[in-house]
Amino acid sequence: MSARIPETLVTLLLAAVFGLAGDLVLARRSSSLREWIESFLVGAGVSAAALFPLSLALPGRGLGALASLLAAAAVLSIIQRRRAPKDSSPRLEGRSSLARDPLALALFSIAAASGIAFLVLNWRYVYLWDGFQIWASKAQVLFYSGDLAPDLIPGDYFNSKLAYPPLVPMFEALLSMLRGGFDFDALKPPFALFYLAMAVATYHAARPSAGRTGALAATALLCLLPAVSTGTAAGGYADLPLAAYVAAVAAAFLGDGAGKDRALPWLIACLTTVKSEGAILAVAFCAVALVEPLVRHRRPTFRAGITFAAPAAVFLFLRISYVRWIGAGDTTYAPINTWSLGRAFGRIPDVLRLAAQALLDWKTWGLFWAVFLLAAIALLVTRSGPGARTAAAATLAGLAAYTAVFLFTNWPVRLQVEQAYPRLLQQLAPAAAVVIVLAYAKLREAASAAPAAA
Repeated sequence: MSARIPETLVTLLLAAVFGLAGDLVLARRSSSLREWIESFLVGAGVSAAALFPLSLALPGRGLGALASLLAAAAVLSIIQRRRAPKDSSPRLEGRSSLARDPLALALFSIAAASGIAFLVLNWRYVYLWDGFQIWASKAQVLFYSGDLAPDLIPGDYFNSKLAYPPLVPMFEALLSMLRGGFDFDALKPPFALFYLAMAVATYHAARPSAGRTGALAATALLCLLPAVSTGTAAGGYADLPLAAYVAAVAAAFLGDGAGKDRALPWLIACLTTVKSEGAILAVAFCAVALVEPLVRHRRPTFRAGITFAAPAAVFLFLRISYVRWIGAGDTTYAPINTWSLGRAFGRIPDVLRLAAQALLDWKTWGLFWAVFLLAAIALLVTRSGPGARTAAAATLAGLAAYTAVFLFTNWPVRLQVEQAYPRLLQQLAPAAAVVIVLAYAKLREAASAAPAAA
C-alpha cells in the first residue's frame, strides 16, 4: 500500500466541507485550527447521524442525497462567512518561538516524529481484521447500495456488523464517490486526518491549565503510546476516530472556552456515530457535564440542562432506531436481565483482575494507566479546580463503564478482555494524557505556592 496524492487531496476537500457544515450547525465562523477541527468533527458526526433518516426517506439514494446536502451546506456556510464579521474573541497570549524553549521544541519534535511514523504505518499497513471486515467492507456496501440497507448480504454475522455506527464507512464511501470508484487501498487518508485532529485537540485541552510546554508533553505522551500510533490505529479500525472525538470533547470542556464552547454538546452527541461504545461514553460524559455546575457551586437550570443534553438524546434515539431497523443484534453481549445480572455479579473479581492486568501491561502501556489513576485521584482529592476534577471524573467514569461491559460478554471473559480492552483504552487515552499533565501542573503549582505561603 503506497501513499496516493489524489485520495489525500479528496480527503482534505471532504474535511473542508465537513468543517463548513459544522460551522453552519454551530452557527459560528471558525478561525483557528482548534475551531476548524471541532467543526470538522461535528460536521462529520451530524452527517453520519443524518444518513439513517436519508436512507429511510430515499432508499438507494441516501448517500447521494447526503453528498448534495453537504455541498449545499458548504456553499451556504461560505456565504455566511463572507457576510459575518470576523470573530474578535480573545486568544491565548504568550506565543513565543519554539526555538527559545528547548524543552518545548523537544516535545514538539517527539510528537511530530510520532505523527510521521503513524503516517508511514497508516499507508504501509494493510487493513487488519475489523478495519477490513467491518468498516471498509461496510463502506463498500454503502458505496454500491447508496444507502444503509439492512440485509444486503445473507447471514447473520455480517448483517450484525451492519448495525455498527456509520461515520467511518460514510467517510470512506464519500471518498470513493468523489474519486469515481471503490478501492480498498485508497481509504487510509481519513485516518491520518483523525490522528491530526486527536493530537491537536489533546494539545488544546491541556494548553490553558498546563501551558504550552505541558500541552506539548500531553501530546507527545499520547503519540508515543504504541496502541495509539501503531497496530489497530494504522490498521483501519474506528478506535482512532473515536479517540479524536474524545480529545475534542476534552478540548471543548477544558480549552479556551472553559467549558462554554458551543461545540461541546454536539461533540458528545457525535460519539454515538463512531462506534457502538460511543453511546456509553456519550451518556457518561453528558451526565458528568450536567453535574459539573454543582461542582462549581452554581445552581444549574432545567432549561440549560435540556439544551445541553438535547443533541445527545436525539442522536441516541437515532442510534437505537437504526439498530432496531437493522434487526440483527450483536450476540457478543447478553441482554440485561435477571440471569445475566447474576452471571455478571459472579464475574466481578475476574473482570477486575483481567482489567488490572491490561491496564498495567508494560509492553502496551508502560506506566501510563497507573500514572493516570494516581493523577485522577490527586485531582479529585485536592483543590485542583472544578474543571480539572470534572475531567478526571469523566475519564474515570468512561473507564469504569468500559470495564463493566465485560461482565455481560457471551465470549470467554479472558479472551474478550484481551482482544477488546486495549482498543477501548486507546479511545480514552487522549483524555487520560490530559489528566496526567493537569495533575502534574496542579501539584507543581501547589509545591511552588507552599514556600511563598510559609
